[in-house]
Amino acid sequence: MANRRLYNNKNVSNSSYTNGNEYILEDGTSYVGYYHIMDDGTVMSGEYHGEGEDIILLPITQKISFQKKSYTKIGYEKFIDNSFKQLGVKPPAETLADQPSVDEFFELYNELFYDIPETGATNSHEYLIKKSTEYIAFDQNDEEIQALQKEIAQLREELLDSQKQILELQTGTQIG
Repeated sequence: MANRRLYNNKNVSNSSYTNGNEYILEDGTSYVGYYHIMDDGTVMSGEYHGEGEDIILLPITQKISFQKKSYTKIGYEKFIDNSFKQLGVKPPAETLADQPSVDEFFELYNELFYDIPETGATNSHEYLIKKSTEYIAFDQNDEEIQALQKEIAQLREELLDSQKQILELQTGTQIG
């Protein structure tokens, strides 16, 4: 409503039509359609004043022009940089130089140790353990660990039986 003024139809010049390259709406959208110009120079939407919303249109003040330059196959190399530096792509040698060494990696790891989540599918201690386990074929050691855990369980049972026997001998009663 801020862009509306009170006019009477006497103050309107002939209406015209624009295909969107002359005027824009307040939000920057190109206006396509009929418009009329008030005596004070205000341009408004609609073929005639009072027939529609009468939205004030803003002239497009800056036109964009494009210039095309052509180069020969040999000449373009003098003017066109085709190294893709603008895209942030680095040559392989430069990429490798930016990689941390093993010592630098472990320094970073130690600095970030408590910031790294304990569990998670990626970027966690759990992920590092799983990847390292896969890499060093830790499954071979896993069999040995399982055998040792089985032996520990058996020794615990034997210890419990021995403690029961001692208790039975001391009290003279049979325990379960």
